[in-house]
Amino acid sequence: MNDIPISVISGIIGLLLAASFSAILFRRIKFPYTIGLVLVGILLFVLGDQIRMLKVMQHIHLTPNIILYILLPTLIFDAAIHIDSRLLLKNLTPVLTLAAPGLVLATAVTGLIIAWLTPLSIGSAMLFGALISATDPVAVIALFKELGAPRRLTMLVDGESLFNDATAIVAFNIVMGIVAGGAWSAGVLASSALNFVVVFAGGTLVGAIIGYLMILIIRMAGNDPLIEIAFSTVVAYAAFILANYYMELSGVMAAVGAGMVVNYYSSTRLTPEVRQYLHQFWGYASFVANSFIFLLLGLTETYLARDLGSIPRLLGYVAAAVFAIMASRALIVFLLVPLLNRLPRAEPIDWKNQAVMFWGGLRGALPIGLAVSLAWDFPGRSLIIQLTLGVVLFTLLVQGTTIKWLMTRLKMNKPTLVDRIARLTALEAAFQGGLHRIDAVEKRFWQPAEENLQKLREQYRAAIDSTMRELNETRNSPSNIDRVRRTTLWLQANAVERKANVLLFEQGFLSENTFREMDYRTEVRRGLILKGEIPPPHVPSNPVMLRVRVLTTSLFERLLPNAAWTQLRIVRDRVIKLELAGAVRMSGNAVLAELPRFAPLCGASESMTEECRSHYQSTAHQALEQTQALAREYPVIFHDLQDRIVRRAALIAERDTVAKLQQDNAIPGTVAQGILNDLETQLDKASVYKSPFQ
Repeated sequence: MNDIPISVISGIIGLLLAASFSAILFRRIKFPYTIGLVLVGILLFVLGDQIRMLKVMQHIHLTPNIILYILLPTLIFDAAIHIDSRLLLKNLTPVLTLAAPGLVLATAVTGLIIAWLTPLSIGSAMLFGALISATDPVAVIALFKELGAPRRLTMLVDGESLFNDATAIVAFNIVMGIVAGGAWSAGVLASSALNFVVVFAGGTLVGAIIGYLMILIIRMAGNDPLIEIAFSTVVAYAAFILANYYMELSGVMAAVGAGMVVNYYSSTRLTPEVRQYLHQFWGYASFVANSFIFLLLGLTETYLARDLGSIPRLLGYVAAAVFAIMASRALIVFLLVPLLNRLPRAEPIDWKNQAVMFWGGLRGALPIGLAVSLAWDFPGRSLIIQLTLGVVLFTLLVQGTTIKWLMTRLKMNKPTLVDRIARLTALEAAFQGGLHRIDAVEKRFWQPAEENLQKLREQYRAAIDSTMRELNETRNSPSNIDRVRRTTLWLQANAVERKANVLLFEQGFLSENTFREMDYRTEVRRGLILKGEIPPPHVPSNPVMLRVRVLTTSLFERLLPNAAWTQLRIVRDRVIKLELAGAVRMSGNAVLAELPRFAPLCGASESMTEECRSHYQSTAHQALEQTQALAREYPVIFHDLQDRIVRRAALIAERDTVAKLQQDNAIPGTVAQGILNDLETQLDKASVYKSPFQ
């Protein structure tokens, strides 16, 4: 039995160490971290000839299986569980258009140009076009976060990459099959198009099923973050391997499907603590995977370049490849996006966003992995690898290092006036909180030196004065400041409303379906507020599951009116109506209670505050009238629901009291834990909505 050499293990640890130090260095010098890692990888390879300890680095490089089955599932699953599903759905048309038809168009254009300008045959050129068309926005997204780029731009770039990795792999395999068959007939192309849809959609379905099974199984873990993180790891890799290796479907789309399902249900099925652990774990896993990818890119580029021969001899062909990918990228962005802007109800993507999307189309590890996976006797293999290396290096070292300059020139790195006011408001509140805490700590724990205490207080007061001065200047400088203040006030009210809904759900007073409905409404209203529609109009119910539920109930009422399942369904729908009305009332009252606190911080005038107050008073009153009407119509259901709510509220009070006693060391920890376990069991049984809806 051959064991793993210690030198390989040492090399892997060395890469992680290099990545960690590089992260510190590049953050301090404000250089793109991922691009810097490519340079570090090249340097490590070169130093391998000079330093014996680094010799092992010359034998570590990217391979197809390392990319496809180790690194890619981590990156795809992490992106899927962190992506804003609402924003993705809102921009799904441009994202899918760029990722699927756009990538196919880019493949064709790139292939034709390469076949024209290089010695590669049309088949080999098309294969190169397929593998090089997948974008890798890791470096760009990191820069977007640093600059505070618009959320929609981040979604468009990130979403396109999330899907076009799958498209590129599927297109690569299809073109490979066509090249092996030696035919480019219309029938073959039609069959390939059908196969593309099956592989793409089939992978998504497989991943979604595996993700949902994990959500069902994860309940048995009892909110143990270690077990649930272990399950999520299994799901990410199981979905990818099952779809890609065993079922010959898209493993990337399987990981996307699994991650999106986990993302969708984690907000309601997992506790906030577990969600935090989950995101931290996958954030770390993504950091490690990205670090290894870009370090190995540098090592692999140098390794393959030395192995294949002199790059200067092929500079002309590399320039042709760069021209081809730039031309194809310009075509799909500046042709397809304007066409999408013309669609009904489309939210236009302006020319500035288009310019950043064009220049931000970097290439990464996937093209190299696909190129290296070609058989040794494949026609033009060496040239394909050389072209791939040249394109990847150009996009990373040229486009990746100049995207910040482009965004600065386009003035896309400046936060909006509303964001600036929100930031200053938050800072002022934070400084006030720090100042108050100083006095509290002094009274409860110790008596620090008066001069030190006074100095600290003065620092906080100076920070508060400076922040308030900047806040007042920002509020009073623009001509449309009243609109900004009004918008800020309503955004804050919307945030309080959503926070109230989250608290109601976490305490068990809102069912999962109703919470999603309320969360959907607040998110839509937030978008309307940002567009200037104040007060935001009523948002009708929209989630598909809610519509399906109503349709199903109506159908069964007609076909099987006396069936037990139909009657149960009817009761459930009546409870939903009561629950929605109650949630609207309680969240509205929460806003009214908080309004006197946040209205002055927003700089709102009395008339603005009164407008907001009147709106939420009216909303809460209408919800109360609706609740009373439903109570008169369904008295048995209403009183039963009311009894369960009161019972649960009492149990929550018991639990919080015992937890406080334990925190204050008033009772032994073992005694407190025993009581808390009993109360959690009672709370689970006394769940107001769990039985009907989950």
